[in-house]
Amino acid sequence: MIKISWFHFHHTSYLKTYIITTTTIKLNRYGGIILTASHNPGGPDDDFGIKYNVTNGGPAPSNITNAIFDKSKNINEYKICEDMNDLDISKTTIYNFEEKDNSNHTFSVEVIDPVDEYLNLLKTVFDFELIQTLIQRDDFNFVFDALNGIAGPYASRIFGNELGVSNENLLNCIPKPDFGGLHPDPNLTYAPNLVKLMGLKCDGTPLSNEEGGGDVKYVSILSYIYI
Repeated sequence: MIKISWFHFHHTSYLKTYIITTTTIKLNRYGGIILTASHNPGGPDDDFGIKYNVTNGGPAPSNITNAIFDKSKNINEYKICEDMNDLDISKTTIYNFEEKDNSNHTFSVEVIDPVDEYLNLLKTVFDFELIQTLIQRDDFNFVFDALNGIAGPYASRIFGNELGVSNENLLNCIPKPDFGGLHPDPNLTYAPNLVKLMGLKCDGTPLSNEEGGGDVKYVSILSYIYI
């Protein structure tokens, strides 16, 4: 039997690249494939690419990707499973299929919620109660900016629902194909406003009151979820 894992996409559940890593290891798959434009705007007129992670969850090394490319040059046919057009991927479930040509070939498609999978993993690594205690302290406040990237739903679920962070501290958490003009690569080139929120210039020196230094609200900032 061939096992294929599909991922559950809806308005609060989107797939980040490192979810392929954790899911590949947990489900003991040969590898994981994600169709993505990475940090760039995606679509028919923009970027598009394929990422492949191997059994250990890491990116496929060049000897494997080169071998795949060599094989691709010899493909002379492919088959389409028309029944898969009827799949409902709005809910987590498992679909089982059989070939109709009496070959006894079978395969399954498992629809999962990647946010659930990742959250469950995090809870085995981090002490959520202790983190929540820190977040609830009066002398601690932080902001998370997803920059309209795919991390937004994860931030809303993990920081918001699980840890009790206020929505006003979770910025730009709705994913957009073009990132709303932002760029979800959190560095000083693309995210200087995050540094400014801490009352600092990009070189690390404090902002003056005239530059907005008197409006400092946060003692910590985040712009990506790698926890």
